[in-house]
Amino acid sequence: MRRLLLLVAFVFCLVAVELARPVFPANASAGRDASYKIAKVDKPPAFDFALTDPEWQQGIVATDFMNLTTRKAAALTTTAYMVYDAQNIYVAIKCAQTGVRITATQTTNNVGYGVDDWAGVGFDTSGNGTREYDFYVTPRGTRYQQSTESARYNPPWEAHAIVRGDVWVAEFIIPLRDMRTTGGKLQSWRFSFARQLAESNETYTWAFDPRMGGAGDSTYWPALTDIEVPSGTGRARPYADVYALSSTGRDRKLFEEPNLGFAPATIRNYGVDVNFPFTNSLSFDGTLAPDFSNVEIDQQIIAPQEFARQLTEYRPFFSQGAAFLTPGLGDNISGPDTFASLFNSPDIGEFNRGLKIEGTQGLTALGVLEAAGNGFDDVAYGFNHRGSDQSWRYFADGVIANHTGTRDISYQFGGRKSNLVSGFETGFEYAGETGTFVPDASLAHYYDAYADVNKPNYTAFAGYHALGPYFAPLDGFTPINDIKGPFGFLAVNGAGHGGSRVQTFNLFAGAERYLDYGGNVHDEDAQYSANVTFKNQLNINAGATIGTLRTYPDNGAGYPTYANATTLPFNQTGVGINYRGNLPTGVGFGYTWGAFATLCPAGPPAPLFCTGPSLSNWVDTYDQGFQAVGRAQLSDQLTLELEYDGSFERPFALAAPADSQFLRRITLGESLGSDANAAISLRSITGTGGFALPGLNLAVSIHKKFVNGNEVFVAFGTPAAAATLDRMIVKYIWHIGSGGAGT
Repeated sequence: MRRLLLLVAFVFCLVAVELARPVFPANASAGRDASYKIAKVDKPPAFDFALTDPEWQQGIVATDFMNLTTRKAAALTTTAYMVYDAQNIYVAIKCAQTGVRITATQTTNNVGYGVDDWAGVGFDTSGNGTREYDFYVTPRGTRYQQSTESARYNPPWEAHAIVRGDVWVAEFIIPLRDMRTTGGKLQSWRFSFARQLAESNETYTWAFDPRMGGAGDSTYWPALTDIEVPSGTGRARPYADVYALSSTGRDRKLFEEPNLGFAPATIRNYGVDVNFPFTNSLSFDGTLAPDFSNVEIDQQIIAPQEFARQLTEYRPFFSQGAAFLTPGLGDNISGPDTFASLFNSPDIGEFNRGLKIEGTQGLTALGVLEAAGNGFDDVAYGFNHRGSDQSWRYFADGVIANHTGTRDISYQFGGRKSNLVSGFETGFEYAGETGTFVPDASLAHYYDAYADVNKPNYTAFAGYHALGPYFAPLDGFTPINDIKGPFGFLAVNGAGHGGSRVQTFNLFAGAERYLDYGGNVHDEDAQYSANVTFKNQLNINAGATIGTLRTYPDNGAGYPTYANATTLPFNQTGVGINYRGNLPTGVGFGYTWGAFATLCPAGPPAPLFCTGPSLSNWVDTYDQGFQAVGRAQLSDQLTLELEYDGSFERPFALAAPADSQFLRRITLGESLGSDANAAISLRSITGTGGFALPGLNLAVSIHKKFVNGNEVFVAFGTPAAAATLDRMIVKYIWHIGSGGAGT
């Protein structure tokens, strides 16, 4: 049945390739082979609604935007202007929005990105995608920014906006020192302009190629030449953040652990983070007594899992330059089960100090990190070289983990070659491991090879994975090892034509089949899905994963004996409906069902059917689950988010009891100005089914950033705990220096 369903889905995708074949305008927008010279002005251009200052007309004037969502010429007019002087880059973007309501609800910078209209500009100062910076402004002048180097990128740049009728204009004033640049007085970057229309759920882009993965795909951006950067201007400024923290309450010593639990930890009242750029594009980062008291995020879910879940890193030291330490290919088909990483920083809990050098040198991105704490002193490094046109790259990375009584060394290297004309691409990577827990290094490896064709309306991908039975780096993330075999998929995308109500659609069919090193089928899956978005912002999706996993109970063994092995089903069929989900007010609902084995945890909370010797083993169950989410903009300052999830697990064994678990989450956020906000969150989990401790949790937080860069945090409890923590924290950060966070 699995293969029949996959065959039907595959044929469906092949037919859709022809139905979705688009026709693109020949000269609609700027392409990657185009080149533009930016004009240097003597004084900043004046910003007004008409943009009449002659300084704007001297520079780049960009028109002919494309609708990236539908791969057609944009229906609404967009005009972007750009000039620069010795200190700043100046951008103005005029957006006509006739017939499409202007959405502008967010008033706090860096809060609520994506739910409003925005105009944006992007710069790739490396020219090869290793250093990309994106800046966004909404019709209310609220600003956002992103960087490939740091999730904390937050430099002190300026934004303004004017709205008149159905037209709005945004201005960007971006200091050159806010972006790491290459050496040399005259430089060449890549750049583009873009805008989002929230009401119609469309993205416009000036740089365009039908194979672009998004407006931020700098592979297809044109060149920006003859940028004159005075000596010293292009180098980010050093800065330090010194914090002082005070806490009260019965639970003031409880802090989050890497496994999402909470345990007593040493309270740190003082600490420091420093950043010192020693070239235009390389910097030293250090932290001493790093604090993690106010940065927990709620990552609790109650859905049953087939594999271990990879958590999101939120700590400042690990976020800065994180991509430079993990340059692997990361290709997979069904989520993380066929993906392995050598360095997974959420595995590192409380640490005492950290040292890091990260950045780029020419066309090479690199990083090296040391993190030390009680009982460990670990080193991670990464090297990634890309060609100037991003058509090829090679990389290497590794980790040396030194824990008490344990030493583990892992390494990886690989490369990728792409033909940007035909869309054909090949890649490979190899990783190995040695150490205390590796009895045979020849079986502690990971290798991967693939080939794919990326066309404007479809992608065809085929590859081969192998992870040895002893491959499991101590600081890495390896949900499953002891597998080898092929995988592949076909993905199709298209847009509605003419008067169709369909805006876009996506179809997917894929399969993977892995044997263990004893020749048994260890993991196999067949997948298919369809996703349709209508012009009225209604989205409907449906799909299924039908698979099996060969498991080894605690009282058995894997390689080489494979004793007491059991093959279990992991089947999930699902449907979802979302309406206006990208807007300030929207709703969504999903429902899944299927035979899906449940892992009984080694300790509480355990489902009712996990009793006696079954703990830490798998139980055959039939699972059903639902998720309902909603978001509402109550006023210019208030937002409300609601979530209600449920899971139902019914064992196939007649004598075993069924179980369920429910999660309810409500968050009320309030804007307190352009650089201040408050939030109150209430989360309740009931029942023992699923994978979360029951409890009622209340958390309150207030954040304020001052003009001088200093910040204050006030927090009661934490959204990450199972139940409310009796813990009040007040933390003040002194920002020393003119550099901005993440620069």
